[in-house]
Amino acid sequence: MKIKVETNSISTYTLAIKAGILTFMGFIIYFMFMKYMSLIHIMELRALNILILFSGIHFAIKYFKRVTQKQITYLEGYMLGCSITVISVISFALFSFFYFQFIDPSQIQHLKGNSPMLGINLTPVTIVITIIIEGLISGLILSFSIVQYIQKDSTHV
Repeated sequence: MKIKVETNSISTYTLAIKAGILTFMGFIIYFMFMKYMSLIHIMELRALNILILFSGIHFAIKYFKRVTQKQITYLEGYMLGCSITVISVISFALFSFFYFQFIDPSQIQHLKGNSPMLGINLTPVTIVITIIIEGLISGLILSFSIVQYIQKDSTHV
């Protein structure tokens, strides 16, 4: 009879996937809330996505530290945040493409007048590119900032 010993280890890869999916779901919930409250045309409100991304990265790093009960290296923490960002932002960009291309293509017409930079050139592809650029840059900056904020000494978080 073998006894299974539970260890306090978790892979940063597994955690990044789980946190990335949860963050992606947060983006979708916020998107649907904005859609059904008829606020989707207010482009400035998309800046609140940064709070969802911040939460996903911050809580994942804190969770990793709590579960493993060890220090996470600076690079490990930064890579965890970057991985969460890539997974959640790319997933949301793909969701947005399918939404604006197949589910509600008429919504783009409503957004064209409110898009300061793209205006009449707004298409599902330009929406995807914009989401990816804004999301990845925000996530890289957030990951760097969060790891710096919770850093206890110069080499460990």
